[in-house]
Amino acid sequence: MIGQGETVNVEFKGERSRPLNDTDLVEAVVCLAHRQDHDWEYLFVGVEGDGSVIGARPHHGDSGTDPFRVAAMIGSRTHPAIACRVEEFMIL
Repeated sequence: MIGQGETVNVEFKGERSRPLNDTDLVEAVVCLAHRQDHDWEYLFVGVEGDGSVIGARPHHGDSGTDPFRVAAMIGSRTHPAIACRVEEFMIL
């Protein structure tokens, strides 16, 4: 999917220039959620706009990133709450 590039359903958010903060993350999810079609939307954090996979910084300090906490944060900052599935991938 990354190899096909960004589309109306696929968004890349790289962290090369600066870390992605909670506000940026929620904004990206809201933009994807407000699409008119019923296809799935995908947000790839740690992927630059040109498709380069550089990885994402740990979202919760030294403990890494807790996908359930990220999903809960998105739901609590959107009204009506946006339910999403957050997954973490290790690319070797």
